[in-house]
Amino acid sequence: MTGFARSVFEGEAGAAGLPAPPTGALADYARLVLSTPGASERMRDAATALLASAESEARRKAGPDRAAAAVGVDPGASHTGVVLARLAWSSDGVPSLAVADGVTIDRRPAERVGWHAGAPLYARRVVAEITALLDRHSERCPSLVAVESLVGPSPVRLPGAQRGAVSARVAGHAVDAAITLGAVAGAWPDAWLSAPADADHRGDWPPELRGRRPRSWSPGGNARQHQRAAWSVLAAGLEDRQRWRAGAAALALADTRRSLSALLAAASDLAGPLAQPGEIVDIAMRAAVVLDPATPPSVRERLAALATAPR
Repeated sequence: MTGFARSVFEGEAGAAGLPAPPTGALADYARLVLSTPGASERMRDAATALLASAESEARRKAGPDRAAAAVGVDPGASHTGVVLARLAWSSDGVPSLAVADGVTIDRRPAERVGWHAGAPLYARRVVAEITALLDRHSERCPSLVAVESLVGPSPVRLPGAQRGAVSARVAGHAVDAAITLGAVAGAWPDAWLSAPADADHRGDWPPELRGRRPRSWSPGGNARQHQRAAWSVLAAGLEDRQRWRAGAAALALADTRRSLSALLAAASDLAGPLAQPGEIVDIAMRAAVVLDPATPPSVRERLAALATAPR
């Protein structure tokens, strides 16, 4: 990427009124290109791709020290388990979780009165206490929020669903738990919904979630089973998201290859401007940056639009 960007900068710097690029690192020069009104679209594309590539490489080299917050939530009608974990990636992109804190949010007597308002009041407090937990750790924007979804009673066999008729008491608990789930999903619209069956019967809990709650943890609820359930929800959500991202990347790569093959065929047939090797390299460079998961969404959208725009 650096060699191609340098060739673009050296070839078009004079026309843009810019000095020749330096012999060393090009990151600062790329930022200068993006701030120069006279820079061509080709120079801007090369600068954007160079900076995105440099950021991706820096993240890769950061390895396990590059950690973010992740939250798992097991929503309930009367007890909601929450865990806060550190999500880190190895140098080859393998994720790992390390639990940092956890609470169980119990429903108060005042949130059980009335025939319609108690559950929403409890759900509102659940969101407030999750936010307070994030604040204690200075993490207002977690990288992943995973919450267990719910499945209502069903006449057919569904994972996590109760078959046949249920009592009014069980149905009432399901409604209240659904209100808690909706409040959490509404507070974090990007939350990953873990299927109930995915989060069930996991015994691979970290030592901090066995026995007594660590003294350094936030106060709130000693019912550890709900925190263990929240950990299972988070672990299942991370696995599901990784599989989904891998599938999406594979599909995007397949689509890009088909698009490039079609473009090359059209260039051969037309023997026109599309046959210029530089344009093919431009499109391939953009595609590589668009497919890089470390590329910021705004850059990815801009380059994707440029790659499909008329030339």
